[in-house]
Amino acid sequence: MAKKQIPVRAIGNAGTVSKAAASFRIRDLHEVTQGQPRVEDYHRHDFYYILVLKKGTGSHEIDFVSYRVTNHVVFLIAPGQVHRLTLGAGSAGYLLQFQAEFMQRDSSRALLRRAGYTSFHRLDAVGFEKLYAPLQYMIGEYTTRQAGYEDVIQASFDIFLVELARLRYSSENKQVYSHPHERLASFQDLLREHVGRCKQVAEYAEILHISSYQLNALTRTLLNKTASEVIRDFVVLEAKRCLLGTTHQVKEIAFRLGYDDVSYFIRFFKKQTGYTPEAFRQNYR
Repeated sequence: MAKKQIPVRAIGNAGTVSKAAASFRIRDLHEVTQGQPRVEDYHRHDFYYILVLKKGTGSHEIDFVSYRVTNHVVFLIAPGQVHRLTLGAGSAGYLLQFQAEFMQRDSSRALLRRAGYTSFHRLDAVGFEKLYAPLQYMIGEYTTRQAGYEDVIQASFDIFLVELARLRYSSENKQVYSHPHERLASFQDLLREHVGRCKQVAEYAEILHISSYQLNALTRTLLNKTASEVIRDFVVLEAKRCLLGTTHQVKEIAFRLGYDDVSYFIRFFKKQTGYTPEAFRQNYR
């Protein structure tokens, strides 16, 4: 049997629109599902994807972690993340898709970082309505496309992100603009950029201009993991993505992730997952 790769989906927009508008799309979920069940196998995107569910059942697996779909949940998925989705009939809400260039202002990008340090948000009914209102306004602007609608959409989207961050952090008794969350987001960005050649806590701490002790305290407080565990888990996640998203040989993946000794990489991966890399690839395909 031929091996299949996890497909990468690109954003699409119908009609002739401006460059800014082409980088963003919002749809009522009923437009996508027609009220029917929907099943999407493993895939990834080259854009950001936010699923806001006022009503829903099913499951959503993101980077090999499964979440239960219920009412009043938000899923925020960054480009490159692997996910698969099962939605029950009658699910209701909004689907937002946008390219990185849609976030033109530094302040908007900062809001996305604060709201998006986790992929899953579960909210109460009152809190959910606060962030649902700007989405209702956005879809009206997106549909009618009156003069200045792009500016209105970007402003409304900023409000949505602020509300999402407020609700997320208030539920954890943390400040919405807390410096630790900014530091964590910076650490995660560095991992994405350097994990293939940098696996020591001290190296990341130096780039962040903090001590290894401070970085460990940060990850323990926010993620309940040591910084070493965060690095390890990210390496495993990247390995899984490569195994399922490419046809590269195990030795190529090991080298990409900074392992010259393929045997060591195989032992490391099996210790963390219970599978050899090839067994994992076959099991999930």
